[in-house]
Amino acid sequence: MNPFSNIVVLNLVRRTDRMSRIMRHLENVNSATYPLQSISVIDAVDGNWLWDLQKLSRFEFATILSHLLMFEKAKRNEWDSFLLVEDDAVFADDFSIYIEKHMRHIPDGWEILQLGRIDTNEFNSEPVVGDVLRIWKSCTTHCVAFRSTIYDAAQEALMTFSRPVDWCYMALQNRGHA
Repeated sequence: MNPFSNIVVLNLVRRTDRMSRIMRHLENVNSATYPLQSISVIDAVDGNWLWDLQKLSRFEFATILSHLLMFEKAKRNEWDSFLLVEDDAVFADDFSIYIEKHMRHIPDGWEILQLGRIDTNEFNSEPVVGDVLRIWKSCTTHCVAFRSTIYDAAQEALMTFSRPVDWCYMALQNRGHA
């Protein structure tokens, strides 16, 4: 399975500069073995037009709404998996080489695949091989692959509107969805 066959870019409409930059990045990181086949753009919900919730800022709320739209698109199109790329993601120059080298080590049953991360203070992981880690506590959503087996659980976690997106995904990691 190629987790990069369906790419979803979340982009704020007013940030055309970010859209141009991320599309250039995506062209440069295309891999022979894991080609970027289908790139879709979802207009991210703009937090400037929302209000704060009790537990979330308006920008965290907007991110949740954007991610819910993304999962709906994946389910509607019956994608086996997709790669979320936020418009502010930055790829290493050797990203395609890294992917070629390490993707074969990803366990067959993966559900969430984080490409890059920000560690929490309570970082928990176990090595799979080389730079590939099985993680339980890490947060970031700049570049994450999702498999269809996690779509419903992810939507359910997001729809509580009780914590930011990356913390929802970390909770799924802690429940064994990773």
